[in-house]
Amino acid sequence: MDAYGHLIFTRFIHFDDQWEPILIRFRFEKFRKFCSTCGALTHEKTGCNFRLQPRNPIQAIPQLPPIQQEQ
Repeated sequence: MDAYGHLIFTRFIHFDDQWEPILIRFRFEKFRKFCSTCGALTHEKTGCNFRLQPRNPIQAIPQLPPIQQEQ
């Protein structure tokens, strides 16, 4: 993981050619610095210089239901 890059919240995992890829969601907690605008770990939202371009708006990922943990 690149600490200077942006966080990835979802990723497809390929286990075998005979199975469909599975979408895995990651949940991150307790970061010292995290920018919810651009996903960087180097600053907080208040110090973010990232600006959305009007021509190419970023589409938000729809909110998924909570992950049920087995007991």
